[in-house]
Amino acid sequence: MRTVLLGVAGAFLLALAVLVGGGAQEAQGVGVTVTADAPVEVPYLGDFTLRINVTSVTDLTAYQLDLVYAPGVVQVTGVGDGMIGGRVFPSTGWSLQPPLVQGKVRVVGRVSPFDPRTGSGYLAEINFHVVGPLLSTSALTLIEGLSPNGVLLFDEFGLQIRPITLVNDSVQVTSLLNVVTSSLPEGRIGDTYSAAVTAAAGTPPYSWSSNELPVGLNMSAGGVISGTPGQAGSFSVTVTVADSLIPPAVVSRALVLSIFGVP
Repeated sequence: MRTVLLGVAGAFLLALAVLVGGGAQEAQGVGVTVTADAPVEVPYLGDFTLRINVTSVTDLTAYQLDLVYAPGVVQVTGVGDGMIGGRVFPSTGWSLQPPLVQGKVRVVGRVSPFDPRTGSGYLAEINFHVVGPLLSTSALTLIEGLSPNGVLLFDEFGLQIRPITLVNDSVQVTSLLNVVTSSLPEGRIGDTYSAAVTAAAGTPPYSWSSNELPVGLNMSAGGVISGTPGQAGSFSVTVTVADSLIPPAVVSRALVLSIFGVP
């Protein structure tokens, strides 16, 4: 006799359909491939996104995936939704395993059993920040599913979708030029404003520019945004840095700058 899956929420994978004294029941069908897909090279002190691709899945309603990485090289900062068969597949939560300790991340996602997803795409996007030294490497390893751990996929009946082929990846930290600054301080109309943006790797010295700043602000070649703002609002500001190579490496990053009106 097997336990019937009645719902999926929170730690749903700890109560998924199992045989008494046995393993999870399996949905029969064509094998599914789950692939960790990251850039080969990632920038020193920069950020990158790992996409968990999936191919040829049928009637998927829930998943769990466990990914192991080298915490001295890369660290997880967040997780984004997936897309399967051209439709969003929400990521409903993620956590470090064990809690607050970098090195292994668990991501879960689900949709209604009355609205399953079929096709190919990606289960989730995992965002990382690079903390390791130049030329360090990190494997990105998906853990083989053995309920309640690892990569597990479930259909609308709560049956585990099998077989699954896992394809892992790795990254190496390189001297790719990147913009380190990820946010700008807020400002106010009429008040003096000053904020510096920074870059890493590449070949210093750097030269900065931006032509999308609000009225009253300018950016120096040294990377300082300054002036007296004369326009309120939330602005998407793209800053661009070039290094000293010939020809130079050039990288841009969009930042949000909020300027408030006179109180």
